[in-house]
Amino acid sequence: MRKIAAILLIVIPLASLVHATDFNKPWHVQTPRHTLLEAWQRLKKLDVPGKAADSRFKITGASRFVGPEGDDTNPGTEDRPWRTLQKACTELRPNMVVYLMAGTYYGPATARVQGTEKAPAAIRAVEGAEVVITYSDEWVKAEADKLVSVEPSKDIRNRAMGKDGQGKHYPGLLTLAGGFIEVSGLHFIGVRDRLPHNLYSENGVTLSGGTGYRVLGNEIENVGHCGVKPMDHGEHGFLIEGNFIHDLGQTQHDHGVYCPSDDGTIRRNLILNSAGYGIHAYSTPERIAVSRNIVAGHAAYGIILGGPDAQVFHNVVFGNHEGGLFFFREDCRRAVVKNNIFWGPGRALGVDHNPSDNLADYNCIAPEATVTTASPAYAYGPHNLRADLGFVDGVSLDFTVKPDSPCIDAGDPNVSAYYGKAPDIGLFEAGRP
Repeated sequence: MRKIAAILLIVIPLASLVHATDFNKPWHVQTPRHTLLEAWQRLKKLDVPGKAADSRFKITGASRFVGPEGDDTNPGTEDRPWRTLQKACTELRPNMVVYLMAGTYYGPATARVQGTEKAPAAIRAVEGAEVVITYSDEWVKAEADKLVSVEPSKDIRNRAMGKDGQGKHYPGLLTLAGGFIEVSGLHFIGVRDRLPHNLYSENGVTLSGGTGYRVLGNEIENVGHCGVKPMDHGEHGFLIEGNFIHDLGQTQHDHGVYCPSDDGTIRRNLILNSAGYGIHAYSTPERIAVSRNIVAGHAAYGIILGGPDAQVFHNVVFGNHEGGLFFFREDCRRAVVKNNIFWGPGRALGVDHNPSDNLADYNCIAPEATVTTASPAYAYGPHNLRADLGFVDGVSLDFTVKPDSPCIDAGDPNVSAYYGKAPDIGLFEAGRP
């Protein structure tokens, strides 16, 4: 997948500073990009029974536009657009959509809008436009000029030291602050391999306080920390759906989606190749719903659960270095893990630090995977299958089930709507309404 070449204008010897993880380990997904984009499109178009096909806010108010040939002194109309992402963020109001035309725009930027359920706000790509959000060469050089050269260190906290003696941290590309703000259709490209990073430095999209955020249909790659992260642990009621999040992070603390907050929904995402976990529901988030994602190629587990009452349904989890799903710590209680596919060799379910009263049932687990069927952390239900999973082409990430798949009509009918006799295990419903 994509890497951005180091900028030649930087005078600091970046070769001695940058310690980015290379995504070429045996567990990483190294499928060609065009195949990954096809898999992402299948997920975005996936029919989820009982769920709306389009999760974008319905906004009836003003529309404004930003274009690469615009000017921030313009009124922001389609024929006289603004120029910068920060102008869009500054002018965004409840019941308004700002559309970004095809082109490249630069962060970091922050949108502070107190939207409501009846008057949300949105930043969207114009339909069909390739809109890239990254950092400018000038910004990268300015940040590099603040650094002192340091010897490579095993301590990530000391890898990027400023001339003031303080550790350097870079802001995320886009921060949403307030509530009921949507960001959709954008392509975020970070600087994980252009600048040295300390711990917890540089997200793609950061959520800061509030409720009702929607992060929809974006591609997020090459950031130093997390693809999407609710920063303050107090955000709640957000939706992260239809995104392609991949090739990010440098340590086990860097994840595809970091989810420390309550009542979050993570659905229909393609999450590949982070240096930590794919979906990190920690430390004690309550009522997290994780459904119909492909989670693969991560250095730790695909999914970690740290809080109570999580629901993990209809995901495909495979090829993660440490295992599929991890029940972690004593606050991980009453999680329900059903109708998922755990494909390939390695540990399907893992446990540490005394979780309890969790349930794993109605999952299809590949015969070559290992799983503990008797654990104080979870009940291993009688409806789990150990069978050839019968999907079209796992190598190409096409997990559409074949007509003879044992996953058809084998799911728990009490956890999701379905077509046919019962839900199919995995992402797709083979039947039609």
